Amino acid sequence: MAGFTYATLTTAIRDYTEVDSSLFTSSIIDNFIMSAENRINREFDSIISDFKLIFISKKWCFWF
Repeated sequence: MAGFTYATLTTAIRDYTEVDSSLFTSSIIDNFIMSAENRINREFDSIISDFKLIFISKKWCFWF
């Protein structure tokens, strides 16, 4: 995913969903991307919290 710009990302999303720009407008796709980013952040925070609890329970201190 190293070569993705905003333009290539929006094109890839439209191609995947098989919806063109007349229906999947910029404002809708921006909301779609923001929702995906928020979900990734929530999932990552959950994984980090679990990771911290594992190390604390084994009496190791590991903080990010």
